[in-house]
Amino acid sequence: MGPLAAMLLCYVAPERAYAAMVHLHDAYNMHSIFAPGFPGLLESIYVQERIMAQFMPPVYAAFKKHMVSTTSYATKWYITLFANSVPFQTSLRLWDAFLLEGQDLFVIVAIAIIWSYRGMYA
Repeated sequence: MGPLAAMLLCYVAPERAYAAMVHLHDAYNMHSIFAPGFPGLLESIYVQERIMAQFMPPVYAAFKKHMVSTTSYATKWYITLFANSVPFQTSLRLWDAFLLEGQDLFVIVAIAIIWSYRGMYA
């Protein structure tokens, strides 16, 4: 959760960052991502794979053919909430949307990133 805390510490005092982390844990169901066995993470990856299979079958097939596991690239995305994967200003915008819409936003972002590169695999 270091990248999450670092993002918060850029803007608020440590005490407020801690309170925000507690709030993220409780109100936004973040504990499911970091709980033993990572059930929230696995759920997000499962949903992402199903969406890819339905809306981007050539990409999904290419990933399977080349044995590219969703967990190999998406785990970092979901655990850090894209804090280390997109430009800083973009991650701030994503967090704004996350705080308004909830954790499903990150599955949509993951799909959007793959969608933007889909021509490479078709």
